[in-house]
Amino acid sequence: MPDVEALERENEELRSRIRELEETLDAIRSGEVDAIVVSRGESSQVYALEGADHPYRVLVENIQEGALTLTTTGMVLYANAAFAAMQGLPVSAILGTSLRDHIAPRDRAHFDALLDSSGIGARRGEMSICSGTASIPVQVSLTPLEMNDETRISVVVTDRRQDYGRLRLLARMLNSVADAVTAVDPGGTVIYWNEAAERLYGRPASEMVGRTLADVVEPGIPAVDERRDFEELAAGETWCGEYEARNRDGRSFPVLATRAPVYDEDGKLLAVIGTSRDIGERKRAEETLRESEERFRALYENSRDAIILTDPLDGGRIVAANPAACRMLGWTEEELVGRGREVMFDPADPGVVALVQERGRSGAAQAELMYRRRDGSTFPGEVSTALFTDSSGDVRAVAIVRDVAERKEAEAFLHEYAERLQTSNEELQRFAYVASHDLQEPLRSIVSFSQLLERRYKGQLDADADEFIGFIVDGGNRMQRLIRDLLQVSRIETGAKPPSPTDAGAVVSGALRALDNPIRESGATVTVEALPVVMADASQVEQVFVNLIGNAIKYGRDGVPPEIAVSARKAGSMVEFAVADNGIGIEAEYFGRIFEMFRRLHTHDEYEGTGIGLAVVKKIVERHGGRVRVESRPGEGSTFFFTLPAA
Repeated sequence: MPDVEALERENEELRSRIRELEETLDAIRSGEVDAIVVSRGESSQVYALEGADHPYRVLVENIQEGALTLTTTGMVLYANAAFAAMQGLPVSAILGTSLRDHIAPRDRAHFDALLDSSGIGARRGEMSICSGTASIPVQVSLTPLEMNDETRISVVVTDRRQDYGRLRLLARMLNSVADAVTAVDPGGTVIYWNEAAERLYGRPASEMVGRTLADVVEPGIPAVDERRDFEELAAGETWCGEYEARNRDGRSFPVLATRAPVYDEDGKLLAVIGTSRDIGERKRAEETLRESEERFRALYENSRDAIILTDPLDGGRIVAANPAACRMLGWTEEELVGRGREVMFDPADPGVVALVQERGRSGAAQAELMYRRRDGSTFPGEVSTALFTDSSGDVRAVAIVRDVAERKEAEAFLHEYAERLQTSNEELQRFAYVASHDLQEPLRSIVSFSQLLERRYKGQLDADADEFIGFIVDGGNRMQRLIRDLLQVSRIETGAKPPSPTDAGAVVSGALRALDNPIRESGATVTVEALPVVMADASQVEQVFVNLIGNAIKYGRDGVPPEIAVSARKAGSMVEFAVADNGIGIEAEYFGRIFEMFRRLHTHDEYEGTGIGLAVVKKIVERHGGRVRVESRPGEGSTFFFTLPAA
């Protein structure tokens, strides 16, 4: 049987304590008595303080943190002036209320969890308390207390606005840096992730904060929450290295990363701060530089030209020389390095002095100098030199030298050959002119007397004699035409005039006047577009049009009146003329042959002529710096194109 008397005694004691608590609460509410927490080591007691001058009351009322005493259900038994000031309320409006009602709604579940677990030890959490229409970030610390065999909760509220302001300033500073900055706690949970980290890895802070890096290591973010890493960091070791990362889209890129530990005042590891930088551009630049250096090294080692590096601030002292330079000068590189420029040429040579002065003034220069070999022999060298600053910051001069002795000899030979050729051409032209001119007189006699025999004795001799005389007359006439054309060719150079602005339209009009009879006899139609002014010898260009239009009339189709069109178009710095006809046309295989001297595609019986007309056209056009070509279809006609310089 239960001891009824003992139960009644316990109940009476409980009722007595409740009455005492109610009286104490009434006193606290009226402001007559306050409750104060006094801690000794790990034990704490709550005392009722009577009078405003009690030393504990004075202490608690003058601290900056908010101090409260709660029941286990969260009812406020005591609140100091600092907490009341945080809320903008009098103390009397706080006492007897639930502290939960003063917590921001979004943080009340967090407060409830702390209050429920406060019986097993001190608990601390971050949340906000209400202050009018605003909220204040605070840190709330709850500690269980024993007072007269009853449990109370001691609460310390620390205003974190100043700390948060500093944190926001720090966050803005970290967000302004170009490197990704992250922080993880000792458990590997991300507690900070700046904007650069968001850009680098393609993951927002809202997704990363609160997760471990191991959760996202697959996309390439290095996990530092492995125990080995934290043991090294906890020992004070800072890690720095490179790794291949991947962003959220799967793109790989090289990263330079650092990891450093952060400790509290007691030396406990609080977090690991990491920085990451995309070094893809640097890597590509390094690769480009490496490839460039390899190409330069290959060029330097295998160049046929001498490449010599000198120090212009030390009298031209040789710093390096490639194998070609050593072969060219007859020294080894070891023998050349350290010597002055006098080993290569006479520094007092006016050409050398002028080269060095020009290089110093403009940074680069070119010249042709006489170089000296080790054995004392000399050779002409074409040199290009320039100043540059090497990777060490030293000013250097590079000289690229080419031995031009063979070229000089070849140039001298070609110059001499050209002079001989020019003399020979002039002699040939004079010979052609003299020969064609001097042949005219005896040939005229032959033709004249042959024609006289034909007229006087035709029919008086036998038929063979008449035929033979006809052959002589015909051959003489053809010989006259041939000599006349040959004389015309020789005059292309001997009778040429310097090019001048020439109205091509007026030139064509002159050609048409010269061809008036053939045009009327053949019934030809010639259309001429508006033609530009060109730089040309007018008389020679007129001959070009006479020959081309004359050929178009001569090689017309039987029964089809010739139709000829002359046009022109701009082609860069040149003008391209076109003379088109509807004649018999030309097979493509003969396009090149028709411009050769005395080349004929038809017999004398079919068409008259010496086969020299198109050769004259080509020679005149090329003398003006132009080109001539033909497009044609047999039975449909031909178009001859040629170019002349625009005025």
